[in-house]
Amino acid sequence: MSSDGFVVYEEQKGFYVSPVSESDLKEIANLRILIESHALKYSLENSNPDWEGSLLAAHHKLKLYENKLLKNKTEERSNWKRYDSEFHQTLVRNCNSKNLIELHKLIFDKYLRYQLLVLTFRGSGSVKEHKKLLDYSLERNFKKAQMVLEEHIQNGIIHANKSF
Repeated sequence: MSSDGFVVYEEQKGFYVSPVSESDLKEIANLRILIESHALKYSLENSNPDWEGSLLAAHHKLKLYENKLLKNKTEERSNWKRYDSEFHQTLVRNCNSKNLIELHKLIFDKYLRYQLLVLTFRGSGSVKEHKKLLDYSLERNFKKAQMVLEEHIQNGIIHANKSF
């Protein structure tokens, strides 16, 4: 955890959880856009029925929990985050690069830490972005999928800035 930046060690003080900041969130978000976009491009180039089926299944599970949150069932927040992560991990899984997938997972987990602390469910805007991301990915339209991905992450930052 220390090597991934989640925990900090200070001599004679011990370990403590890394502090959070707006600037750190913005940097993590920009890295996520860069890495997830790059991996998504290769996933789309390598698109096949198995990956498309996995992507549809991941989106279906995410949508079930998004719908629950739209009905104010906030106790489902942890499940929603789990399936949000699964959807985004599935988007990049087909890039055929173990290192890129691992790097994306690390950055996504850092972003997820902020989501759990200051980001909340953004509602129908996020739901629509996920659906567009699914549709453009299945169409293998990288430019539109990448545009929606960047918008999705940037909207999360705008939303989070209201909590800082």
